[in-house]
Amino acid sequence: MPNPPSPSPPSPPPPCPTCLEITLESMLPVPPKAAFEFTEEQCLFIQSRIASEVPAQIAALGLHPMLVNFTANTRLCEPGEINVCGTFYSKQDAKQLEPWMGLQAKFWLQYLAGDCNAVTAGYNFRIKSNPNDCLDVDAGWTCAPENTTFPPCQ
Repeated sequence: MPNPPSPSPPSPPPPCPTCLEITLESMLPVPPKAAFEFTEEQCLFIQSRIASEVPAQIAALGLHPMLVNFTANTRLCEPGEINVCGTFYSKQDAKQLEPWMGLQAKFWLQYLAGDCNAVTAGYNFRIKSNPNDCLDVDAGWTCAPENTTFPPCQ
């Protein structure tokens, strides 16, 4: 009697496409005339950092490589929004990155905000995953509005 056919290997889990959205929002009641905006250089730099740091962390955790890596792409750069997109091997792999991504996101935002100077004062920088069913990241960095005190009238 012949041996029964060996079972087929399990199907791989469904891939997990994810974008990280970095947004800029003014907290001032009247936006300044010279509003802060992301430059193309800042956009490409932060996209490149994410594109190199995420795969390095995936490797450090021993997870499957991304199916589509995050990459720098000027078409995803806007004055008030930066996007970077990629596809994780699975939802399970993406979920294992959440603690690290939550911490790392603040460093990425801090780079964009700088030292919260007069130019960035009054802005809220936010990074979140979209969609967040694979990877749930939502972090913010706020540069408080400057307190301007005027001398009393005499």
